[in-house]
Amino acid sequence: MATVQLVKSIYTGADVTSLGEVAAADTPTLPGPLTVTTVLTAASLVGATPTELTISSGAVTATQTIHFIDTESDAASDDLVTINGGADGKLLIFRPIHTDRTVVVKETGNICTGGSDITLNDTSKYILFVYDAALTKWVVIGGTGGGSTGSSSAITKSVNQGTHGFDVGNLVYLSGASTYSKALADAASTAEVVGIVSTDTDADDFVLTMAGHVTGLTGLTAGAVYFLSATSAGALTATEPTTAGYITKPCFIADTTTSGYFFNMRGAVIGGGIVSNTAYDATSWDNVTTIAPSKNAIRDKIESMVPSILIAKTSSGSVSAAELAGNYILTNTGAGDAIALTLPAGVAGYSVEVIVTVAQYLRLTANGTEKFRYGTSEGAAGGYIRDNVIGTHFKITWSGANWDVQLIAGSVSYDQ
Repeated sequence: MATVQLVKSIYTGADVTSLGEVAAADTPTLPGPLTVTTVLTAASLVGATPTELTISSGAVTATQTIHFIDTESDAASDDLVTINGGADGKLLIFRPIHTDRTVVVKETGNICTGGSDITLNDTSKYILFVYDAALTKWVVIGGTGGGSTGSSSAITKSVNQGTHGFDVGNLVYLSGASTYSKALADAASTAEVVGIVSTDTDADDFVLTMAGHVTGLTGLTAGAVYFLSATSAGALTATEPTTAGYITKPCFIADTTTSGYFFNMRGAVIGGGIVSNTAYDATSWDNVTTIAPSKNAIRDKIESMVPSILIAKTSSGSVSAAELAGNYILTNTGAGDAIALTLPAGVAGYSVEVIVTVAQYLRLTANGTEKFRYGTSEGAAGGYIRDNVIGTHFKITWSGANWDVQLIAGSVSYDQ
């Protein structure tokens, strides 16, 4: 039985420091089954203590198998575009050195990420490369860094947009083709949030988080739910908007004073599609199931169904504003003589019905220079309308210029 320690080559017995040292033409001859006597670990594989590499103008030079990696000048975020020091089959592991400094591995230069940027923004994340001499690129083959595939605690995207003007924590929406603007909850069109800015790389670049954990914010309350602001573009607010027509959109839950989870939850129009003041009728409300009538709409319907209230006028005086604004009928029941009633100044919505119930004159007098109009006939300014025949029934309505007379039964005379 052959016994092999798996930090040695089973072909040559020499230490293996890269895949390139095992020639494809080597064909081992084994005398029997293998027994593993040493467990392969990361430490035994790389055989070195990690050292720090600092990005300089988008590049680093690898000098061993595993490195800590940091941004240039301790910037909040930095792009890694080029890795020098490649040899065919060589393995390389990077891990960020600081949680608050984000390294974005770009699908440019001599790095192949599989089509999307990979974000290293936590010291628990790492990325594994192998160098392919035929491609002259470092190819990502594993790790826990996050790209747009969602393999980490956040789904992110690196965006280039000239003079974007965003800060970390800004909520943004698409205002045009690949153009982002600060979102605002005062209208549905500006409240379609697509993500939160998690890294302000520079004046022309930023990292957009579309779901997941975000750090680098300030002034949060752990456990609080935050909404898109309706008054400050791009801002989070713990106060839910309440203005009718605005959008209520919860999108962030804080887990510390500086971090939390972004979720693109569905927004709702405040007061929209819930209650309507439209007066009830068969046309407006037939088969409507998505909104409800308001108390005003219901009252309008009820008032139209309730019989008019009779008010007996037994002596001269005036017609009150309440009698003109309500559903009333004036009569002269109980009057022993003629009655003259003065109207107040006309107001939109004023109307009243009149029925002569006693064979005495029941007269209405217009206010000031206002007039009565019946059809094409118009009375004098400050004139009157009257009748004394039992059963005479008419209605007056303020039109905005005159008191229009609708004769229901009998006849009337008026001052011309």
